[in-house]
Amino acid sequence: MSQAEFVGGQYRPLRKKQIITIHNAALKILAETGFTYENGLEEVLDLLSAAGMMVDREAARIYFPKHIVSDPL
Repeated sequence: MSQAEFVGGQYRPLRKKQIITIHNAALKILAETGFTYENGLEEVLDLLSAAGMMVDREAARIYFPKHIVSDPL
């Protein structure tokens, strides 16, 4: 490989505002989209529900409210 094939100098750390944007988007996904789960997790679902997560057993989804999973940035 020749030196011309290597491209460098493209690393740019995220700014604080960009980090906050990504963090808020992740919180929104956790709260509004949630996770799908497999059958057989009844004890885990009971624990999550008791901890304040919204468990939709018909749709097999768990939703994580922002106030439970978020630390202020």
